[in-house]
Amino acid sequence: MIFSAVFFGSRLEQLAMLAARHRVPASCQFREFASAGGLMSYGINRTDTHRQAGVYAGPNPQGRKAGRLAGRAANQV
Repeated sequence: MIFSAVFFGSRLEQLAMLAARHRVPASCQFREFASAGGLMSYGINRTDTHRQAGVYAGPNPQGRKAGRLAGRAANQV
């Protein structure tokens, strides 16, 4: 199990290669680990998460406070 520390997250390809070489089953929470050759992932795709954060933090043309954006959108539905 590879944890989500910055040290490990920046070395996912290297860790996948080492796990395969030594035939150790390895899992990580990031999809990029499985894409790099790791056995499996069990969590999020970081690229999609950052993209979604950009949608929430995008332009605010009405000048509303950030905490009220989601509440107003939910009330309009």
